[in-house]
Amino acid sequence: MTPDAETTKRIAASVTERESLAPTSERVRGLIRVDLDVVEGVASVARHGHHAMPIDEPIERGGTDTGASPLAHFLAGVGA
Repeated sequence: MTPDAETTKRIAASVTERESLAPTSERVRGLIRVDLDVVEGVASVARHGHHAMPIDEPIERGGTDTGASPLAHFLAGVGA
């Protein structure tokens, strides 16, 4: 599905606005650093700046359910 011209303009404006709010050191288009620390088993913590995001699988998938699944994080990012 290809977005129409108006949707494309809104997305571009949103990206421009977000970039203007970022500190100068983070204004490199297309570059985002996220560090991933494995905690135990399939559990991990993703870190971006001062944010920490626990990632894990539910118990029935071999995790300990200490955070949202990797797929849930991906979908949240796509939807943001």
